[in-house]
Amino acid sequence: MTTTAKVAGILLGAALCTLVIAGSRVPWTPVPDGSAAIRLSWRAVLPVVEECREPTADEVAHLPSHMRPAEICTGSPITFRLLFLLDGAVLLDELLVPGGSRSQRPVHVYHEFRVAPGTHRIEVELGPENAEVATAAGATTTSLDETVRLDPLDIVLITRVDGALVIRQSGLEAAPTRF
Repeated sequence: MTTTAKVAGILLGAALCTLVIAGSRVPWTPVPDGSAAIRLSWRAVLPVVEECREPTADEVAHLPSHMRPAEICTGSPITFRLLFLLDGAVLLDELLVPGGSRSQRPVHVYHEFRVAPGTHRIEVELGPENAEVATAAGATTTSLDETVRLDPLDIVLITRVDGALVIRQSGLEAAPTRF
């Protein structure tokens, strides 16, 4: 390696270090307008209505004896409706349908809403869309109706714990968000 290449490498390394140092000193605010956030976040396995029957002789005739099912079940998912209201205004009205070929995968909910600081009434309702089918499967409606006070940069998390909707609140100073 020539002396010119060594000097160029040292100068390039010094320039990159200077850029990194200068870039790390730039002030950064995660939310420049000082708003607060309301997050809905959870994962849930929704119930499935199954209808089972004994297989016919024709259905099991071609199967080896160790593969013959005692029952053949077909299932249909129960769709749930998620409704989110802030101060009486509907911000989210969404149908939750499980994925997968047999609709048995969990449903993932994640929505974030930026709101002005102040006192807000939060209403969330999560329930089956078809009440008759849901009653047969034992599915129920869960709701949350709370009034919260939000300071600038506060984050309110609405999640599910043991099937119930709960609210958790923290300020940015108390629990910084890591990116």
